[in-house]
Amino acid sequence: MKALYCAFALVMLLITVSESQQGTKISVEQAKAIVRQFEGKPNLSLPEPKIYQVNDKVLYHFHLPNGDEYRIDAFTGEIQSVFYGSHQARKTTKDILANALPLSKLEAIAWNQARRLYRDFVNRKMVLVNKYFDGEAYTFQFRERLPNGALTQNGCTVSVRADTGQLLFYAQTFVDIPPEAAEAPAISKEQALEEVRRSLGLAEITRVERALLEFHRGRLVWFFMVEGPLPDGTTYLWSALVDAKTGRILEKDKALAPPFRQPLRGHTMVGGFLLKQEYGPLARGKRLFVPSEIFEALGITVKKQEGQWTLFAQRRKLVVKEENFVEENGRLFLSPMLLPQLLPDFVLCVQEDFVRRSVNILCANKESLGSLIRYGKVRQLNIKDWQFQRVYRKMCQMNLLK
Repeated sequence: MKALYCAFALVMLLITVSESQQGTKISVEQAKAIVRQFEGKPNLSLPEPKIYQVNDKVLYHFHLPNGDEYRIDAFTGEIQSVFYGSHQARKTTKDILANALPLSKLEAIAWNQARRLYRDFVNRKMVLVNKYFDGEAYTFQFRERLPNGALTQNGCTVSVRADTGQLLFYAQTFVDIPPEAAEAPAISKEQALEEVRRSLGLAEITRVERALLEFHRGRLVWFFMVEGPLPDGTTYLWSALVDAKTGRILEKDKALAPPFRQPLRGHTMVGGFLLKQEYGPLARGKRLFVPSEIFEALGITVKKQEGQWTLFAQRRKLVVKEENFVEENGRLFLSPMLLPQLLPDFVLCVQEDFVRRSVNILCANKESLGSLIRYGKVRQLNIKDWQFQRVYRKMCQMNLLK
């Protein structure tokens, strides 16, 4: 919980407010009266505040001896945030979790606190947009939703102790929303996503982590978090803002998530390297099969003995069952799921995507590491780049690489 408070406080800068500040600043006594009214304690003893500025807001900051803190907008008189240091647990996360209240009850407490503390809460359509646990408290974030589905910046954050339900932190935001913010967007979500894909140069968008219509900085926008491969298969998590009226990209940036590599639609990837489309998977029913040349590039000998396809690798012999191969137009296609059986220390994972008809063969090489992390397949990894270099040279000789 303290981490949430510290993150809020780090953006503060202690200043002396000049007489040229726009508007009329409320007095310290008025600010104290607001805190006392908020708490319902007319005799609450308050120290003299410090004055801080956060972006364009000037705040009175009251820090009480018991650890409680209040921040009041010095010009509007709105309470910006409250931190109840006196409610902090003196327990370990393990102890808190051992006595934690049911999440449903904590969520109900958060809703009740939001209704009690946020001005005009019941006359707005407020929705819960996020919740998370930080080791001590569950935090719930509420935002206003307009009739067109857009979220505004109006809302509040409520953090309650997981074991007692006590309020630990409260923050709120109020902004003016013009009538046009509730109008239907001229650009659909699908049109906006296509503009994001085109602007980022992605082959396609393979995952939409978040898609929200928002009223942001005075305009209606689409906010996206998306993943998709570049032409070489390198994949980043991107954030993007699209003007919902014009379709113009307003902002785009890579998220902090590490990149990984994935095959393009209809392609195969080996160790993070994309193969030509003619070496892409063959779909049969609900199975995918890859050309036998890929097995050969990985050092596996493919032979037909006594009418049966047989594979040899690292002193292993595997007779291929009928359901694990397809012969078509003089070519042999094999199930990629045979690879970890034949090369268990080198082929660490095979990812099949039936919708996109793609196969990602992840090896014990550094180019596969991002994908292994992405798919949660990381174990004690013994990188064998020297072995993969032989595979890479073989793929080059066989002209497999895109």
